[in-house]
Amino acid sequence: MSGLRYTEEFRRDAVAQVTERGYCLYGDTTGEKDISGLPRRLDWAKDYGGDAKVVYGHVPAATAQCVNGTICIDTACVFGGRLTALRYPAMELVDVQAKEIYCTPTS
Repeated sequence: MSGLRYTEEFRRDAVAQVTERGYCLYGDTTGEKDISGLPRRLDWAKDYGGDAKVVYGHVPAATAQCVNGTICIDTACVFGGRLTALRYPAMELVDVQAKEIYCTPTS
């Protein structure tokens, strides 16, 4: 590596960054891959019991999913689905159709 000296500390930092990035992208995973080759996520929402409302994405579905005070608004816009938003505090879901398919899942 030009300009960088490889050390054990550098390796640990690099591994931690990759691990943190993966956790931020996928959350806890089962260790298995889905048909697209992506990590299969644990369904944390089914066990959520906090007081705060949680609105999140990165788990595409055909419609918004409301489970235990959480709302997944990822309705697969990137794959040609819909772009969904939550109007807060009215808790109203609104969506529009994607204009095109921006990405196709790989298998």
